[in-house]
Amino acid sequence: RLEWAPAPQEEIVDWWPRLEAPSKKDRHDLNTAVTLICWSIWRHRNSVVFDGATPSVGTILHSSRGN
Repeated sequence: RLEWAPAPQEEIVDWWPRLEAPSKKDRHDLNTAVTLICWSIWRHRNSVVFDGATPSVGTILHSSRGN
């Protein structure tokens, strides 16, 4: 298991603050990345629920990369 990855039963409110970063800039970048991923998941969820989109991890990964 990757050291930074949350355990399956772990909640984000416990996992996120526990992550360590070597510098303030790295912590800022990490916070930005986690926020972007959560936002991408939320937007895709809304597309699935309200627009009938097919659930797709690839779509989430694509949108979280800014592509």
